[in-house]
Amino acid sequence: MDTEIARKASEETTGLQVLFSPAEFEALERIDLSETVCVVFDVLRATSSMTIALSNGAKAIVPVTGIPQALDVRSRRGDVLLAGERHGLRISADLTGTIAFDLGNSPREFTPERVAGRTIAMTTTNGTRALRACAHAREILVACFLNLRAVSGYLVRDMPSSLVLVCSGTREASAYEDVLCAGALAEALQDSGNWLDPSDSAIMAQRLYADERKDLFAAVSRSQNGRCLLSHPELREDVKFCVQRDLFNIVPVMTKSGEVVPAPKTPPELPRTIETTS
Repeated sequence: MDTEIARKASEETTGLQVLFSPAEFEALERIDLSETVCVVFDVLRATSSMTIALSNGAKAIVPVTGIPQALDVRSRRGDVLLAGERHGLRISADLTGTIAFDLGNSPREFTPERVAGRTIAMTTTNGTRALRACAHAREILVACFLNLRAVSGYLVRDMPSSLVLVCSGTREASAYEDVLCAGALAEALQDSGNWLDPSDSAIMAQRLYADERKDLFAAVSRSQNGRCLLSHPELREDVKFCVQRDLFNIVPVMTKSGEVVPAPKTPPELPRTIETTS
């Protein structure tokens, strides 16, 4: 990339942008994000599971790209829990060749009894990949509907000049639930009066959320990931759980060492948003 192209790419990250799909991750890895805050969404279900795990006392989450990397973390740190999914289901011994993972990717699994005080190595289809694509950003936040108000408050306190909302998507395509959550955060920032210059992608995400906000459960149930989870009796409750708004006042952040931990400062309380999910 020559100097002029690099300069233009850097300029494009000013204001508020939304990346809709993993197809944009490669470009994200090439541009200068040293002054950019990235917020990563994987509503169904990685960022929802990370949020509840840390809220329930997990020490840290180590997002890794694949099963071998998770097993390597376990071999070096024997007390680490393994969490992850393939095709929505907990990773089995058939996939690892040795052991089954301790946890899948259902947020309802990450109870205080299972995770308090533990470090968790997690690999999912798209969420951990999105976090890794943002590794060179100034700051990386983990967001979902469960902690959206907390993330809004955290950003409002020290609003960056460049904010990129990264939708993890599904395989190489967009995920509707991630775009809706990004739109909800864009709306919350606008309502706070700390509005960055929005890109067209941010406007589209916000408009989609405005159209669907009255019944998020119905909207997410129509999505590809929502339909997949609803087809598994043991996972169908995850959909309704993950569209609940503002249950946790916690902001997970990814450190430079690659671990996801709670932000050191509790975000300020913002006025509660009332949503109906049916």
